[in-house]
Amino acid sequence: MNVDDTQPDNLNPDGNADRDENDRQSPQIKVTNPSSFFPSALFKQALGFLRRDLSTPSRATSAENLPSTTSQKKFDPIPAETYDLILQYSNTSSTNKPLRHFAHFPHPFDSVVLPFMGVYRKHFYIHGKLYSPFFVHPGNSSISFLRTPTRPEPAIIQSIWTLEVERVQRTFLVIQQPVALSPSDQQNNPYQQMPLLQASLAYDEYKDPIVIEPHVVQGHVPYYKRPPGTFGIDRATVIMVDSLHRGRS
Repeated sequence: MNVDDTQPDNLNPDGNADRDENDRQSPQIKVTNPSSFFPSALFKQALGFLRRDLSTPSRATSAENLPSTTSQKKFDPIPAETYDLILQYSNTSSTNKPLRHFAHFPHPFDSVVLPFMGVYRKHFYIHGKLYSPFFVHPGNSSISFLRTPTRPEPAIIQSIWTLEVERVQRTFLVIQQPVALSPSDQQNNPYQQMPLLQASLAYDEYKDPIVIEPHVVQGHVPYYKRPPGTFGIDRATVIMVDSLHRGRS
């Protein structure tokens, strides 16, 4: 048997055939797993990418990258009567420079003017408790407050306003107090004989509004309206129980 032991022509020393210049410079693609080109394998790879896209939010849609939104407070003009009440209260309860009415022109250079617009509050927290004007929630509007340190008084919140006064936000509560019983009707009040109940009785009628601030509010006051004739009193009355605050001031 004849064996041809001659070397083939045009071989490089490494045993590879000569290639043109472009072939020598082009990168070689090395396939290590030919089965990855099968249709089933390609489908599995595509499914894997799909799962990864669904499970990992992109940087553009991640909640951490969304712009934060802040609620913008809406400023409303303060009704004239309420404005006058707040102005009067502020000037009688503070020792600072008196506030001027916004419409009383001309204003001196160094004067402080009470803003004629503010934020009308439908809800407001005081000592962690929620309070509201009467038309929003009658129960949350019924309060007791301390005009003096030892004598709580009942009232109904009619409106709540927040204003910026001298770069400080201040909140004002416009309230109305029930009309006290006459001396003759007070004699028919059974609760005056039971002080431990901390219940009071008044007419279901209300005085002119006044202004207070949140720091004097003591707590909520449950109330129970009664028709004329209750306890022998000819006018409608309201029973108020001032014990929810448990004596806290």
